[in-house]
Amino acid sequence: MLTEVMGREDQILEDALGLFNTHGAMSTSLRQIASQMEISDGNLRYYYKTKEVLVLRLFEQMLAEMNVVIVAQMPLLEGDYNHKRAIEGISALFRIMYKYKFFYIEAALYRHYPQVGSAFKGIYEARKMLFEQMIIVYKHQGILSTEVSDRQYDMAFEQFFIISDNWVKYVEIGLSDNDLEDIIAHYAELCIAIFYPFWVENVVK
Repeated sequence: MLTEVMGREDQILEDALGLFNTHGAMSTSLRQIASQMEISDGNLRYYYKTKEVLVLRLFEQMLAEMNVVIVAQMPLLEGDYNHKRAIEGISALFRIMYKYKFFYIEAALYRHYPQVGSAFKGIYEARKMLFEQMIIVYKHQGILSTEVSDRQYDMAFEQFFIISDNWVKYVEIGLSDNDLEDIIAHYAELCIAIFYPFWVENVVK
């Protein structure tokens, strides 16, 4: 019975994600998800009583997938910098972002669903804290310049996340004819390029 429940929950999440990515979460109702799955609205609501709960569960699922990548990249965050590995790590995160692209296209989602908005703000703060710790380690190890002000690093952080949180929109409006993997590699490199002026000479390799 437990396996059946988990299987149904996974199917709901998979179908909801597809519909949200195609039509937008704001425009997709629980009834439409249930219809696609050929189950009743009441059956779906047994698992997810509101759309906000369903959207939040997808957000948590996305975070869990991202955390697997981040844990694998911990040597980078602890000061063992390798340029190729950094590109690969960011690219892996970008693939997950594209898998859940509706989160990065629908800004109204965060205002309409307060719990989702709070979760996103929580991620931003956590990423900033991780970034600040990484900067301290990299400066201490001579990877990043100590002559750059904290304000400049803060501005670099903001630029990094403006790009990383918005590249999906550029893809969706068709600004590039390249395939997705090439686009992801380009934006991953673009994010790291923000820090090129701060690298100590010969660090990027």
